[in-house]
Amino acid sequence: MKQRARSLAGGALALSLLLAGCSREKSPEEQVREVIVQAETATEARDLSDVTALVAETYTDTHGQDKAAIRDVMRGYFLINQSIHLLTRIDDVRFPADELASAHVSVGMLGQQAQEDWALAADVYEFDIQLRRIDGEWKLQNAEWRRPGG
Repeated sequence: MKQRARSLAGGALALSLLLAGCSREKSPEEQVREVIVQAETATEARDLSDVTALVAETYTDTHGQDKAAIRDVMRGYFLINQSIHLLTRIDDVRFPADELASAHVSVGMLGQQAQEDWALAADVYEFDIQLRRIDGEWKLQNAEWRRPGG
C-alpha cells in the first residue's frame, strides 16, 4: 500500500511539473524559434497550406514577390521534389522593434525528385528573415536569401 501511495505521489508530482512547464509563457525568442521549426516541419511534410499560413498577408521582398508568389514558388518546389529533408540552424535572433524580429538562418536542403530516382538535389542557403507579430502570432514579413559566401 505504501509503495502504491508513493507511486501515485510521484506520478502526481511529475504531472504537476509537466503542467507547470507547459503553462509558462514562452519568450518572444522561443516563439520565433518555434515558428522557424514549424516552417521546417511543414516544408518537409510538403504541406503548402501550413507553410503559407506562416507568411504574412503583407509579405514583400527585394525580388518583388508577395505572399502569392512565395506560395507558387513553394508549390513548384513541392512538385519537383517528392521527398524533402532540411537541416536548419538558427544563427541569430534579434528584436529591432516591438512586434518585429529578425533572424539569420542557415538551411541545408536535400530533395529527391522521384522515389525511384537516386539523383538528389542538394543546396545550402542563408536566409535573413523578418517576422512580425500579428494578432499574437509571428508571421514571415520579409526574407532575403543567398548561397553562403554570396
